[in-house]
Amino acid sequence: MKIRKKALSLVLALTMIVSLFSSTVAFAAEANSLSTAKFVSDTTMDLNVHGVYQIKITSTDGQAPTLVAGTSGVFSTHLVRSSGNDYYIKITAIGMIGAKSGIYVNGVKLLVATVAVAAIMSDTTNDFSVNGVYVIKITRIPGRASTIVPGTSGVFTIKLARTIGDDLYYKITAIGKPGVKSGIYVNQVKLLVATVGATA
Repeated sequence: MKIRKKALSLVLALTMIVSLFSSTVAFAAEANSLSTAKFVSDTTMDLNVHGVYQIKITSTDGQAPTLVAGTSGVFSTHLVRSSGNDYYIKITAIGMIGAKSGIYVNGVKLLVATVAVAAIMSDTTNDFSVNGVYVIKITRIPGRASTIVPGTSGVFTIKLARTIGDDLYYKITAIGKPGVKSGIYVNQVKLLVATVGATA
């Protein structure tokens, strides 16, 4: 019995050593990849993306860098502009809140990004008053449904008026008393605060 227990303890200890060694090797390999990469990034730590995040990649070999998300359907990437060897790339959250993806530059893993708040594309982003009816346009992410609701009941009703491609036009109608406010939420994310106007 004692020999069996010692053997089991030895196996567990060896397993832990192997696991630790593997983690160390993987970390060293990743660190070495970054140290020999032909670019410099202004962001190297894992991050939460609140809708959109812009990252600056500086090329050290004169070649335009390529930045991609390792997992499809979580983030989209788009080159905003370049200045000399500096490339400004926009990372847009298109996945569900909490979804993660590695971000790779020139095939080298730079960091892991997490969707904190999904991107919302709206023609109205500032707080406003609704004098009777207001039509707001929400541009949805292709292939994904969008929802828009008031946060407080009895203040506004919201109905889909029409759809043109990925542009959704919603009619916001004031039904509450003048001066009453309510948050307007798109895909469970607060977009703005609307107030019932005096002429509602």
